[in-house]
Amino acid sequence: MCLVVGSIELFQKMCDELKDWIGEKINGINLDDVGKDLASVKVLQRKQQNLEQELKPIEEKMNKMSMMAHAYVYHMHLFYLTYADIYI
Repeated sequence: MCLVVGSIELFQKMCDELKDWIGEKINGINLDDVGKDLASVKVLQRKQQNLEQELKPIEEKMNKMSMMAHAYVYHMHLFYLTYADIYI
């Protein structure tokens, strides 16, 4: 059970880091700026491409977090199945 608690703490830390990263990115996005001319549109396109590149490792991290969450649910399910008779 100690391993599961450590995994939960790691999962929570990863969630907090991801939440902070998303918050930073959202704060940096100006939805009102659609570009006034060709040069500003190109700048916005570069920003979009950079954001897409930054998202690739985040996707991998989210996939890892999803696997951790599924593993936790599975282990907790097994734990309750194993020890349910003791507590009933």
